[in-house]
Amino acid sequence: MVLQRLASQGIYSTAGPEAVATAKSKMSTHIALDAHGVPTLYRIMPTGIKPRDPTGTLKLLEPDPARKLIVKTDRGSHGEGVLPPTARRGAIANAQAYRANNIRYIMQEFAEAPRPEELASDVRVIVVENRIVGAMKRSAKDVGEFRSNISLGGQGEPYEPTPREAELALRACAVLNLDVGGVDIISSSRGSVANEVNVSPEFGGIEAFTEADIARHIAELAMQHAVGRRPAEIASTPASTGSSRNRSESSTWTAASSSPFSSATR
Repeated sequence: MVLQRLASQGIYSTAGPEAVATAKSKMSTHIALDAHGVPTLYRIMPTGIKPRDPTGTLKLLEPDPARKLIVKTDRGSHGEGVLPPTARRGAIANAQAYRANNIRYIMQEFAEAPRPEELASDVRVIVVENRIVGAMKRSAKDVGEFRSNISLGGQGEPYEPTPREAELALRACAVLNLDVGGVDIISSSRGSVANEVNVSPEFGGIEAFTEADIARHIAELAMQHAVGRRPAEIASTPASTGSSRNRSESSTWTAASSSPFSSATR
């Protein structure tokens, strides 16, 4: 793996190989967060011999057959691989469809909007080196869409995280050992919980909807590790005035120990 080779040579990355492996798997992320007391949505993943009939497993997750559940792939981004919420009968069919195609899937509780007419929404928090550097509330494009991803037409707006949401985001990144992370937080019957943690969060959307300069914070962190300087020392360097649309939106950086410009890559 390229990241392992870079790490073995002492080249800095905002996420190490183990952190990437954990964060890329939604179930592994859930297990790690739950083990450290970070509240998340309830999830179950079939292991070993996959059940032909997942009814029993779904009953463990949600005893009420009328309540909706989510079936989604263990890996994926931008809302892809997440099937529409359905009651138990539909969830069984969704799980069997993934099983038939040898796709690793997760069964998850569904956190519905408080009122049917409300848009599905969540909170995206960007953390850089144990600091929250940006946050926005994301809302689905219409009442028929249950995903709030910006890439699916969702809309964002500036947002100030509550103390609980801020703690969730910071603890989630600390547990996964991420210097840069995007934490998606959703409201549930148990209060705000972590839904997913992104090891390489796109930041074009949050920069477009808020005044946060996520790219600068990540660049400062990469240069700090490249040349052994603190971000405060680099802050005097004029920031680029280019549009965020002209920047690469994937935010996992590596930085070697020579020139901070020639060696910092995403």
